[in-house]
Amino acid sequence: MTTHAPNQLSFLPEDYLIRKARQRTNLICATLFVVMISAIAIAFTTAERALASTEAQHTAVNQQYLDAAKRIAELQQLQQRQQILARQADLAASLIDRVPRSYLLAEITNRLPAGVSLRELEMVRKKRPTTPDKTTAPTGNKRPPKTDKNKPQTLQLPPPPDLYDVSFRITGIAANDSQVAQFVTQLNESQLFVDVNLLLSAQLERTKDDLRKFSLEMQLNPSADIRPQVQPRNTQLTTVSP
Repeated sequence: MTTHAPNQLSFLPEDYLIRKARQRTNLICATLFVVMISAIAIAFTTAERALASTEAQHTAVNQQYLDAAKRIAELQQLQQRQQILARQADLAASLIDRVPRSYLLAEITNRLPAGVSLRELEMVRKKRPTTPDKTTAPTGNKRPPKTDKNKPQTLQLPPPPDLYDVSFRITGIAANDSQVAQFVTQLNESQLFVDVNLLLSAQLERTKDDLRKFSLEMQLNPSADIRPQVQPRNTQLTTVSP
């Protein structure tokens, strides 16, 4: 014999449990929405702060580059001014003889062997060919290139000084060829002259004595430079009439 359990009676409305589940679901969704919005807001704030910090660092680095570029430009202008001053000093020095003519004459006569005299001394200055300097200011009708106003302008150097090659031609009289050779040797030993060459050595005509007429040429040493404290010795130029 089987028995049946009595029916369980419920006094709640039929949709109460459904509404209760819906409310629970809505609360969970709202909580998740608030959490997600908060996370997004925190991430946006953090990203914005990081971007602001990066922009500040970028601005600081750019300012450092600008300051460095300005200092480099000032240094370059200072170097250009130094080059201009050096070029001007070279121009001023080129107007003054590095070796006074009195010293040259003394150097030649002091190296004359006994019995040798000079008749003629000719000095010739020849300008050296120079290549155009690209750093000098443009000449003629050429227009200067356009430059940026914000960029420091490049200073133009003055033209380089003119350089000259100085040569000498000497004519003299000696008793014999040995004295002529000795004179050439003495000139070759001098630090003021280079390329001493004998051009002529022949017997002097219309004279009773056996005298030799000689002619030689030489170049002034380009690196010769006599300082102001060096003074030439007092000498006298002697000549012998044929």
